Amino acid sequence: MLGEVFNIQRFSLNDGDGIRTTVFLCGCTLQCRWCHNPEGRSPIPPLQYLCSKCIDCHACESACPNGVHLWIKGTHTVDFSHCGSCGLCVRCCPVNALRVVAKRYTPQELTQEVVRDLPFFRQQGGVTFSGGEPLIQADFIAESAKRMKQNGIPTVAVDTAGNVAWSEFEKVLKVTDIFLYDVKAYSDKLHRSGTGCSNTLILENLQKLDQSGACIHIRIPVIGGFNDSHDELSRIASFLSKLNHVQAVTLIPYHKLGSEKYASIGLTSEMDRYHEISDEILQERKKLFQNFGKAKE
Repeated sequence: MLGEVFNIQRFSLNDGDGIRTTVFLCGCTLQCRWCHNPEGRSPIPPLQYLCSKCIDCHACESACPNGVHLWIKGTHTVDFSHCGSCGLCVRCCPVNALRVVAKRYTPQELTQEVVRDLPFFRQQGGVTFSGGEPLIQADFIAESAKRMKQNGIPTVAVDTAGNVAWSEFEKVLKVTDIFLYDVKAYSDKLHRSGTGCSNTLILENLQKLDQSGACIHIRIPVIGGFNDSHDELSRIASFLSKLNHVQAVTLIPYHKLGSEKYASIGLTSEMDRYHEISDEILQERKKLFQNFGKAKE
């Protein structure tokens, strides 16, 4: 069994309680217009070209079997549409201007990687599986998490948007201590406009997860021009008030960090569609959730 991992972030303080190591898994079932990890959208790891490092040696042009690397008017241009992520150009680049955005791990290899951080975790810390949508690789998570717990990792968290079959949740329920559950909108029409997908399955899975007795932390990205209105967040708060096992609600203010990633993997950023909200508005919106006793700074 192999898992596709596009990043491992150590000493993470925002992906669950305590100090955590966050493992970002490839693949996603949503297409959020504001996505901060576009390199993790595809289950097939994309090629990334860092133009600032390129020295125009043309080694990649000779190595690529698909004619992906072109020099147009003296400028290195990458035709990502014909790239098969074979990695031949990556291996011959002398300055690391090219890379395939992922690495394959067995559950044992990933466990060994995470266990290195065990001295930092103490009682609350641990590993968080994120993405993309990590539950696309639920079997890999289940096996990896089991091994990690056997090796003393205190807690396992799964950061999910919930847009997968309920059977994928069932695979990881026994090995997951905390579910960080993203809720982006209550209005189905609004959700479709921002993510390209209905939120019916997402909200149904959240209800099922609550009924299972799992520990749930809700995370809401507050995005100016999308879901930042008082009415929309009130509807989310009302929905959450009917659940029994939501331990906390965190409102995450939108930012545009990561927009430069898009061009490097051949995508066009849509992050400028939205804007950051003021701290004053954020504090006002938090009051909607404090009324339910479930808000977390």
